[in-house]
Amino acid sequence: WDLLDSVSLPVMPLMTQDGLTAVKYVREHAKEFKIDPNKIGFEGSSAGGTVAWNVVCNAIDENRPNFVATNYGYGEALAPCTNIPKARTPMFIAVAIDDELVPVQHSLNVFNKWLNAGQPVEAHIYQKGNHGYVGNPPQNLPVDGWFDRFVEWIFMLYPDTKK
Repeated sequence: WDLLDSVSLPVMPLMTQDGLTAVKYVREHAKEFKIDPNKIGFEGSSAGGTVAWNVVCNAIDENRPNFVATNYGYGEALAPCTNIPKARTPMFIAVAIDDELVPVQHSLNVFNKWLNAGQPVEAHIYQKGNHGYVGNPPQNLPVDGWFDRFVEWIFMLYPDTKK
């Protein structure tokens, strides 16, 4: 953990700022991209999940995603969230209990913080899948369906969105 922290902590503010800039840019160019500026999300896995968490916790109105999703993120281990948005900001969390790199407790802590703040949150905690199930070949396990659950969740948030 010390090595992971020593590598990640110095660059986390830069990654977070990049994420905030990306959300702002997409929102400002939403008409050009033919997307709804009120349906912009931020998803990340592993280090990207940690960035997603930091983006939503450090955003202001112009660069706050409308929803956020994390897969096996490091969560608050690097940067505690002291600025939970007042605006409704749903969160989707997916994680595998057998993750050998990032303990499931990190995702559970993020879930509890969001829940206790009165923010909408949905969590999928898979028994098996380990770290890195996003983008890797199917494992013939329930975790293989995480993306389907994510899409279902988005359509629940935005039922008027075309499938």
